[in-house]
Amino acid sequence: MQSTLFDNFGLRGLFLAFVTGIIVGLIFRIPFSNHFSSHQVVTEDDRLFSRSQRMFFPLAIVIILFVGIGFSLSLVTTAGPLGILNEGIATLTLGKATTHVFAILASAVISNLLMFFGLASPIAQPRLTGFTTYSGANYQFSQAHHTSFGAPYPITLHTLYDVFGNISGVGGMLALMIAILLVGIVHRERRVAYRGLLPTLSNMSGIGLVGLPMIFNSIYLLPMLIVPVFNMLVGAVLIKSRIIPPAVYRIPWTTPGILQGYAGTGGDIATLVVAIILFFLDIIFFIPFVKNGNRLQALLITRERNHKTETGRDQNDQ
Repeated sequence: MQSTLFDNFGLRGLFLAFVTGIIVGLIFRIPFSNHFSSHQVVTEDDRLFSRSQRMFFPLAIVIILFVGIGFSLSLVTTAGPLGILNEGIATLTLGKATTHVFAILASAVISNLLMFFGLASPIAQPRLTGFTTYSGANYQFSQAHHTSFGAPYPITLHTLYDVFGNISGVGGMLALMIAILLVGIVHRERRVAYRGLLPTLSNMSGIGLVGLPMIFNSIYLLPMLIVPVFNMLVGAVLIKSRIIPPAVYRIPWTTPGILQGYAGTGGDIATLVVAIILFFLDIIFFIPFVKNGNRLQALLITRERNHKTETGRDQNDQ
């Protein structure tokens, strides 16, 4: 059981599932069987046997191909293809600079961009490392001085990405759902947003990524990238200015993003107020994009109705 890479299942491996499906489909499109001659008497058993022959060769190719790919990757790493992707991107964007504001912002942008394509976040792995080093030093400082003001590493993945980057949910998903409930007119999106509020509040954004969807949806790509960066920039400025303290306590990932800073600072009211203000600003920022989606849906419905009307007229003329 330990050799099974469960992290690659579910939404984390969605993009790889798309690619795998395309490759398998292309392989099965290759003709492998002989056609029956026009003079040959063909029975139902002959057709079933011929079909099994057509399925055997592409199936064998698929098994050999992906077993070979999996074995080759196992010689390089035990983390699988997503592990290679995460480690590579995290190294390029962060490296050891997990206390640099712009490195964290760049990593967040790339993380959300990959999430837009259905790929896993490259921040998850280094975030654990960052907590055991920089955030661990911050925690010890707060215990010794009974405050997190003056902590040795005020800017970390935890103090920025966890606390401010996810105020409105992963990729701003919670803010988007509330904006859809406020101004959205598409019944399907409103139903998904209503049912997804509670899990998204706990940072489980799968229902929105696939149900709305946000994956491959260019309408919401820009706010998906901008909202977390804006929140983190505001947080970095306020922390550097010593207006609010950095979050030194590690909070369970299911804690609502708007409460991460309040709980992580041990109950700092100013941090909570900032989080609430940013959350409402994020909702306001998403509203124009939701309205743009409404206009696009209305245009598609109008075109479909016009097409059906023209088709009906042509049939009546005939």
